[in-house]
Amino acid sequence: MGYETGGNLPEGETEGKEDRIVRGINNKVNIVEIIKQFTGEKEFSKEQEQKFKAIEEMIQTKRRIIDKIKDVDNEVIKDPAFFNRYEECLDNWVKNRKDLKFLIMIRELENSYKSIKRKKFEDIFLEGEESLEDWKERIYKTHFQFIKKLVENKIPFEYLKFPEVIDDYENVHKTLMRLGLEINYEKGKETWDKLINKELVHFK
Repeated sequence: MGYETGGNLPEGETEGKEDRIVRGINNKVNIVEIIKQFTGEKEFSKEQEQKFKAIEEMIQTKRRIIDKIKDVDNEVIKDPAFFNRYEECLDNWVKNRKDLKFLIMIRELENSYKSIKRKKFEDIFLEGEESLEDWKERIYKTHFQFIKKLVENKIPFEYLKFPEVIDDYENVHKTLMRLGLEINYEKGKETWDKLINKELVHFK
């Protein structure tokens, strides 16, 4: 619809578009949390010295991550890690970017759970043999903390609901415009109609 996310669809797939650089940033952010495991002492064993050398390397990694966050110039990016690992990823972006806005896609959780199972994405989105009810409870808590973080940092956000959004281009257009994406209504509608495919919605 006129904006490039920087990512591509894998061959034979109908989902994706995550930017490789953004995914790389968010996948490396949590390594820095290892630093919190260590405390300062006056004397160190060889093993401790090796750990602190590793910490120094992680600090350098952290600095490179921050530089990359500041350098991202795509107007639109997509990565589930902003939500799934908000504690590690979102903080770093919030501290180093002042132009963040979020479009949050929501869905009936029962259908999301079925979709995870169908695609065999349990290792990515579920914790062990997580039941539907346990997963829903975790998602509700994560959602509250995620939105709380956005509100506390005065970051604009909007919601769209899937799959109802497929038949509601007018609302899509209004929502994207509120987020600051200038899209010609007619050209956007033409593109939207070419993109959507209801047959790919397995659970409604």
